[in-house]
Amino acid sequence: MKHIPFVAFPQAEQSALLAALRGAGVEPQGFCVSRVEWTEAADVAQVGGFALVTAAGLCRSYPADDGTGWILALQRDLSAGVTPACAPA
Repeated sequence: MKHIPFVAFPQAEQSALLAALRGAGVEPQGFCVSRVEWTEAADVAQVGGFALVTAAGLCRSYPADDGTGWILALQRDLSAGVTPACAPA
């Protein structure tokens, strides 16, 4: 398993995430975002990885196998009213 902090994301992915948060009217300073990728050495059946997004009252994970598609899923959640001020149902 490989843990990748936000600062190590490709610049395009960082920019897309920041734009999605700001577009939803959410300040990015309260968010912690990282990605976990399964390595071949890991003794698990899964492939790919997931993005983990946390903030006060919010903890979500998104499949992150297809580049920035997980950011669109986060954006949909934020548009639906899932914000740090309200815990997900």
